[in-house]
Amino acid sequence: MLRESLDTPDSEFVCQVATFLTILMIEGAYSTEVYSWRSHFKGAAALVSKMLHGRDWTQSSDAWVISQSLALSLEIAQTGHVDSERHAGPTGMLLDALSTRSDFGYTIGSPRAALKAISTLQRADRVKDDDGLALDNLEVEISDALRILDSMQDEDAEHQSNFHKEHSQRNERMDYLAKLHSRMFLNAVFIYLKRLKPGVTPSQVSIYTSSVLKDMSTFLDMDGGSISIWPVFVAAVEACAPSDRDLVRRWFEFSSRLGIENRVQARQIIEMVWETRDSVADETGCPVEETIVDWTTVQQALGIDILLL
Repeated sequence: MLRESLDTPDSEFVCQVATFLTILMIEGAYSTEVYSWRSHFKGAAALVSKMLHGRDWTQSSDAWVISQSLALSLEIAQTGHVDSERHAGPTGMLLDALSTRSDFGYTIGSPRAALKAISTLQRADRVKDDDGLALDNLEVEISDALRILDSMQDEDAEHQSNFHKEHSQRNERMDYLAKLHSRMFLNAVFIYLKRLKPGVTPSQVSIYTSSVLKDMSTFLDMDGGSISIWPVFVAAVEACAPSDRDLVRRWFEFSSRLGIENRVQARQIIEMVWETRDSVADETGCPVEETIVDWTTVQQALGIDILLL
């Protein structure tokens, strides 16, 4: 059905993209068959190229929402790629086109700055040996975004005390949950950025790791619902302090009730990273927080290819 849809010139655009997203999510998040969802990347790249040519996302509000969901899914998925082959440039170009809107990223609960940073990081990672300055400049941009978000949260906390009506309190709660989720993404991007640089240890990202995990715990305390796996996972694999690992275990307990396969895979990878790091630290006498373990290498050894969505 998907092949027939792609081969039909006048097939409905939204239906095509929705079909791709459905397949990617079912096979990537729920299927126990390893690597199966990667096989759809070539078809997705072809669809993205078609979208760039026809600017299909401008057709309607639904078209824009579904277009950004596909582009974001493909971009986030690449952060866990263990092979040398990477997806081509069209996805990055599509993200550049879509991210001009201020609400870009809301479908996965991430601020626009974080997602643009991830996209840039993906491209920078492929050419990072050519120009290290690009990463340094991006780090400054993310740091500025974090300060802005922190100041916004402080203002909201002060403003919240002035609200007494139930409806207003409910709106404030939703705004606060959204900002928690946004800050989790931003801090996780900082971790991801720093870990691209050779020799960066868990101790050098520990402030961001703790921030993500504390915000995650607060989100759960407030019954905020499901949390995007990407920021929690990126922080969890760098967690070394017992208090941070306890927070991750709390997320394990929550996620286990969802019945989603990639949450099970996430736990396997995270616990193996911890076990490997602790073992290497014990053997070498190096502090755990100074011991580097690449989680993508661990997942490869486990025969897993996780979709972090």
